[in-house]
Amino acid sequence: MIQCSFNNKKIKVNKGHISNILFIDEAMDLIINSALIDNKDEYLVVGEGKLNEDIAKRFEQISKRKLNAEYEDLNPGTNDQIYITDRDNLKSNWTRSYSIDSMIKMIIKSNLENSSTINIKN
Repeated sequence: MIQCSFNNKKIKVNKGHISNILFIDEAMDLIINSALIDNKDEYLVVGEGKLNEDIAKRFEQISKRKLNAEYEDLNPGTNDQIYITDRDNLKSNWTRSYSIDSMIKMIIKSNLENSSTINIKN
């Protein structure tokens, strides 16, 4: 989405399908805490599922840039898996947690600070 919004690269958004997004810092904290809790053999750590088109629209709102996106069901007839995550059970007073808005803001900021291929003049 960065290249799409800042450099007008066209993308396809898989409309009607869900992505489970979890920021790496939060994932690592939850994995570490699972070892500390150690009351199960396996844990499922996934982020909250969000519709791809909702993520794209939120990205547009936060970046204040229009995506050059085509919204299309790339997997017609396919139902997305629904995960029952252990995420809430693994949270503690020291684990970090990120909203979709904060993740988008951090991704934009990181890309703007560390990329010479992003056109910020539009």
